[in-house]
Formats: sequence, structure tokens, C-alpha cells
Amino acid sequence: MAASTLADQQGIPAVLTNAVRYADASQHRLADVLDAARLLRPIDRRHLDSGERWLKDPAAMG
Repeated sequence: MAASTLADQQGIPAVLTNAVRYADASQHRLADVLDAARLLRPIDRRHLDSGERWLKDPAAMG
């Protein structure tokens, strides 16, 4: 709620988004590879990204 209060105080619209990690859904496998490289561990299916952390439009958020 703090974000919407701040937006109201500043006179700007609030924007709802998800925890974005990549621009579109097709990039989730690349994010998995980069995470594995950053953490220096093999890619493990149990820890793979769900593929839902892409920048969604309003229709996809609903």
C-alpha cells in the first residue's frame, strides 16, 4: 500500500508489475543458465525458474 500512497501523493498513476527478470517468456532458460553460471553450480531442474518472471502486459497480469 505504501507505493500507491506515494503515487497518490505525487499525483502519478501507480503501476502494478511482477518480479521481472527478463523481457519476454522465451528468455527464462537463458536466465536459468546465467543463474547457474553466477552461482557456479550445475543446472538443477528442481531450481529452475518457472518461466513466469517476464515483463507482462496488463492482459497477462489479469
